[in-house]
Amino acid sequence: LSKKVFLVESKINDGSMHTIKFAQKYGKEIICYFPADKDDSFKGNLYVIENLNAKYIKDINDFKILL
Repeated sequence: LSKKVFLVESKINDGSMHTIKFAQKYGKEIICYFPADKDDSFKGNLYVIENLNAKYIKDINDFKILL
Protein backbone atom coordinates (compact mmCIF):
# COMPACT_ATOMS: atom_id res chain seq x y z
CA LEU A 1 0.00 0.00 0.00
CA SER A 2 2.94 2.35 0.45
CA LYS A 3 5.61 3.56 -1.95
CA LYS A 4 8.29 3.75 0.75
CA VAL A 5 9.23 1.77 3.85
CA PHE A 6 11.02 3.47 6.72
CA LEU A 7 13.08 1.33 9.10
CA VAL A 8 13.55 3.02 12.46
CA GLU A 9 15.31 0.35 14.51
CA SER A 10 15.96 -3.32 13.88
CA LYS A 11 18.25 -6.07 15.03
CA ILE A 12 19.60 -8.29 12.29
CA ASN A 13 17.01 -11.04 12.94
CA ASP A 14 13.98 -8.94 13.91
CA GLY A 15 10.62 -9.20 12.22
CA SER A 16 11.22 -5.81 10.65
CA MET A 17 13.83 -7.42 8.44
CA HIS A 18 11.07 -9.61 6.93
CA THR A 19 9.20 -6.43 6.05
CA ILE A 20 12.33 -5.02 4.43
CA LYS A 21 12.77 -8.17 2.34
CA PHE A 22 9.16 -7.93 1.12
CA ALA A 23 9.63 -4.22 0.39
CA GLN A 24 12.69 -5.00 -1.70
CA LYS A 25 10.88 -7.83 -3.50
CA TYR A 26 8.03 -5.51 -4.48
CA GLY A 27 10.28 -2.62 -5.51
CA LYS A 28 9.48 -0.29 -2.64
CA GLU A 29 11.90 2.46 -1.70
CA ILE A 30 13.63 1.63 1.59
CA ILE A 31 14.74 4.36 3.96
CA CYS A 32 16.60 3.70 7.22
CA TYR A 33 17.59 5.65 10.25
CA PHE A 34 21.41 5.74 10.36
CA PRO A 35 22.25 5.21 14.04
CA ALA A 36 24.78 7.34 15.88
CA ASP A 37 25.73 4.40 18.10
CA LYS A 38 26.29 1.01 16.53
CA ASP A 39 24.83 -1.29 19.19
CA ASP A 40 23.00 -4.54 18.43
CA SER A 41 19.56 -2.92 18.25
CA PHE A 42 20.60 -1.16 15.01
CA LYS A 43 22.51 -3.98 13.27
CA GLY A 44 19.57 -4.49 10.89
CA ASN A 45 19.64 -0.83 9.90
CA LEU A 46 23.34 -1.00 9.11
CA TYR A 47 22.86 -4.21 7.13
CA VAL A 48 20.10 -2.67 5.01
CA ILE A 49 22.11 0.50 4.34
CA GLU A 50 25.30 -1.38 3.44
CA ASN A 51 23.84 -4.31 1.51
CA LEU A 52 20.52 -3.20 0.04
CA ASN A 53 21.55 0.33 -0.95
CA ALA A 54 18.81 1.87 1.14
CA LYS A 55 18.67 5.60 1.54
CA TYR A 56 19.24 6.76 5.09
CA ILE A 57 18.62 9.69 7.36
CA LYS A 58 20.72 10.99 10.20
CA ASP A 59 18.51 13.84 11.40
CA ILE A 60 15.16 15.57 10.83
CA ASN A 61 16.47 17.62 7.91
CA ASP A 62 17.30 14.45 5.96
CA PHE A 63 13.83 13.14 6.74
CA LYS A 64 12.18 16.22 5.22
CA ILE A 65 14.28 15.90 2.04
CA LEU A 66 13.51 12.21 1.45
CA LEU A 67 9.80 12.45 2.03
